[in-house]
Amino acid sequence: MKGEPWAKGWDWDAASRGCLGQLQYSKNIINSDEFSQKIDSVIEATKKKLSTEGMIYYTGYAKFWSTDYGSACDKVSWSTWLFKSYNI
Repeated sequence: MKGEPWAKGWDWDAASRGCLGQLQYSKNIINSDEFSQKIDSVIEATKKKLSTEGMIYYTGYAKFWSTDYGSACDKVSWSTWLFKSYNI
């Protein structure tokens, strides 16, 4: 959007948190007790609507993409069993 003619001269950082500010803001939300409680509430409400054979899949993508693990995820592949696995 910064390259669009209508946005010429617009100070995006002054009108927002900026990239680092938004990352910190999002991290604070994710690490808050309120966020955890809301997720738990959604899961509990969903369980009430599941059939007896229903399942909830709670992915761990956020932890996978975390930057706090150093090189622990460097050799993880997203390949499925249908394809030969390569480390990217």
